Amino acid sequence: MNSTPLEDCYDKRTTLASRAIKDHQEGLEHFLMGKKEYFTSELIANVPVLTEIIKFQGGLQSLLDLNEDFSFEEDRFFNVSTKKEKEPLDSENKKLGKKSRQSRMPTDEEAKKYLIDTLFRKKS
Repeated sequence: MNSTPLEDCYDKRTTLASRAIKDHQEGLEHFLMGKKEYFTSELIANVPVLTEIIKFQGGLQSLLDLNEDFSFEEDRFFNVSTKKEKEPLDSENKKLGKKSRQSRMPTDEEAKKYLIDTLFRKKS
């Protein structure tokens, strides 16, 4: 059976977490003790698995944002407890034959614009 992209991401995240524990045991101890000051940019630059995790998480968040907006696949792996319920069609939409926003595939232009806006937006 073929796996979905979100399933692949879930598996990769699990693998990266296991590698981080194995390759940098000291970091796990600091993480569990809540010592944020331990995790400096110098440390991250010198521990390859940490750099890989940060890059992966950035890409994963973009993928999850796109999936939430356009419902490419059902998200059974991430944010399950906070997952929004799909908006049911109200009687007005049924009369007009409108489909909910989640069921419409985005155009290439919409997907590109969303990706650019999401990746390069300013942090508040």
